[in-house]
Amino acid sequence: MLKSISIIAVLLVAPKCFASQIYTLNGTFSSGAPDTELLTPSVQFSASFSLVDPPVPFSWSSNQSRVSVSVSYILDGSTLTAFNPEATLWTTGAGGGFSLIFWESNNINRIRLNMSGPQLFAGPTSAPTGLVIPITFANTTGSWSYHNLDGSIISSGNFSDANVNTVPEPSAAALMICGIATQAWWLKRRREKAK
Repeated sequence: MLKSISIIAVLLVAPKCFASQIYTLNGTFSSGAPDTELLTPSVQFSASFSLVDPPVPFSWSSNQSRVSVSVSYILDGSTLTAFNPEATLWTTGAGGGFSLIFWESNNINRIRLNMSGPQLFAGPTSAPTGLVIPITFANTTGSWSYHNLDGSIISSGNFSDANVNTVPEPSAAALMICGIATQAWWLKRRREKAK
């Protein structure tokens, strides 16, 4: 009985261990960046967003899936609000990686951060079947663009010292720990019974 409970617990927990992933993009804007609400020349930034597994796109084409995300954005040590954020997940054929897009408080200008690399998802762009984990970005340079309301580009450039980190969402890590603890408890009880 105890064995079957333990196996059921592990089967319930295991698929959810990586139910979502947090991706963090860090970099330094180029000296040619405009000085705006979301951009500052030669300044470091960090943008974190969470993706559910599998991603659920609200729009897609043959080379991309667009998903809603929440973004934590830090510019030069100050946390800023990223309005109406979304992520575009690119296929390998389109350069892979992702783009983060979010608006300034005026709802007129927006920023786009692009990081090419491996494709983050498996399956078709219309219905991804899951996230590819773990994932490693070899690039150390990404690109940014600053847009008007109509989508026209006001300014663009690169950011350097780029790196992307990915970790399980804390709740997913907690579920994984619960599953491991259940297995450890079950093994201990089994050894005690065997004596």
